[in-house]
Amino acid sequence: MEMRNTIFSRRTVVSFALAGLVTASLPLTSESEPAPGETGAQPAIKVLTNPPAGAESQRLAGPPKPAPLPGLSKKISLDLRQMDTLAVLKFLAEQGDFNIVPGKNVGGRVTLAVKDITIQDALDIIALTNELAYVVQSRVIHVMTEADYQRLFGGVFADQREVKTVYLQYADATAVATVLGNVKSAVGRIVADPQTRTIILIDVPEKVGQMVAAAEGMDRAAQLQTHAFELRYGKAADIKPEVEKALTPKLGAVRLDKRTNTLVVTDLAPQMQEIRRVISAFDRKTREVVIQARIMEVRLSDQLQVGVDWEALFKTVVDVHVTQFFPIVPPPSASGKLILGTFASDKFRAVLELLQSVGKTNILSTPQIAVVENEEAKILVGTREAYVTSAVTQTTSASTTAEQVTFIDVGLQLKVLPTINEEGFVSMKIKPEVSSVSRSLTTAAGNSIPIVDTSSAETTVMVKDGTTLVIAGLMKDEKIGAEKKLPVLGDIPFLGALFRSRDDRRAKTELIFFLTPTIISGVESVGVTGTGTRKQEEKQEEKKEEKDGTKEE
Repeated sequence: MEMRNTIFSRRTVVSFALAGLVTASLPLTSESEPAPGETGAQPAIKVLTNPPAGAESQRLAGPPKPAPLPGLSKKISLDLRQMDTLAVLKFLAEQGDFNIVPGKNVGGRVTLAVKDITIQDALDIIALTNELAYVVQSRVIHVMTEADYQRLFGGVFADQREVKTVYLQYADATAVATVLGNVKSAVGRIVADPQTRTIILIDVPEKVGQMVAAAEGMDRAAQLQTHAFELRYGKAADIKPEVEKALTPKLGAVRLDKRTNTLVVTDLAPQMQEIRRVISAFDRKTREVVIQARIMEVRLSDQLQVGVDWEALFKTVVDVHVTQFFPIVPPPSASGKLILGTFASDKFRAVLELLQSVGKTNILSTPQIAVVENEEAKILVGTREAYVTSAVTQTTSASTTAEQVTFIDVGLQLKVLPTINEEGFVSMKIKPEVSSVSRSLTTAAGNSIPIVDTSSAETTVMVKDGTTLVIAGLMKDEKIGAEKKLPVLGDIPFLGALFRSRDDRRAKTELIFFLTPTIISGVESVGVTGTGTRKQEEKQEEKKEEKDGTKEE
């Protein structure tokens, strides 16, 4: 037999332009497949998948063993439109750094679009779709027609394979290919392109049919489903971004119905279970914290003008601890420190008696407020000072003056933002503030604007549910005036001044906040009693019964 002496190799190939060869991600097509709209059965395309590794003569006693080439494992991308087969083989030889010797009958054209596959896969697909075969010997690949291969080696092919392209609509191509790997034969090959949802099956006809049926079944099982999730506790607008992260890319979708607080989700059936878990994790029953506050002031004696020594004071009470000292801005006292301490709620009366020993105590307010977790609660004991601002608008004919009343909060103010952890602790971001009007400023328009002195601090503390937190160290100065007079005589005009006297002096007062947070689920009733919330009393009663051994089972 006369052979054409044509060799394609990296050492002998000159530079050439392979028109139409670009990297792309397109559905795989071949000349052997029917055009869209055509009917009729597609003829099976068969090729030898275990070709001999070399051919030293025109006929061999049997098929030699294949010799693998390292370059065949290199990954490439192809987009070919009716390209000459010899030009394509030439390009593969250059990319894989090996030699290709085409037979004299090799010809035709190739239409192929694949992305990120090995040269081995590309060569197999080209051979299968063009009725070619090849033999690997050393670093040379001999390409020939199927007829030449049979004539050269004789007999019936040991392995006949066909190629089939499956286009998936819903299922992930990589996942389906992994499952089909358990179905294919030892000589089979599966090439998956996740971006185009395409799977190329190369195997004997029986296995190809089984894999096509399995792929279609998995694709049907992965069809899109739509479910409506009506949220009970969370806001649909807040949970929607978390659901979007769990959707299948390019397939899943979620839309929001604000009126019914519902999320409508469309996705594959397997992914829908993960979406349910995400929604359940965020649509939790709202937890709340009841904060029982007691705001007191202690008018300090002359010996305690710099403030109460809380650490020394609390040493006399069991289970009362000073936990932190940190500065106040601006410092309202010589110490300039804010003191935090904790104690059990049943120790409050003992602490109150200690405070009465250092000065005159006065309870200013005992508010109780329920706040949702991660929302800010605000307690104000004071007044809203009003002042007027004027805005003058000048026109060509006249000027217009507009007045606006603005309010500012003055007094004792406490802001608390609670967060609950799973162990029953409440983390509170606390900002106490003391403010007072020191003087006023009169504007050119005659408006009086109050000048407010403010002392504030901000910190975050964590306490056990039901534990009382004490915040002290906020100081303020008060002007105290007392008038003494003789009855009747002191009220006589002009002469009465001889029978009365006035004593004006300044006194220093320390403000103290007692905060007791109690966790509730949002359904309990909150009642104010002398010792706190009903839930807190029930907890204390249970502890007492357990201690006495009288709790009923």
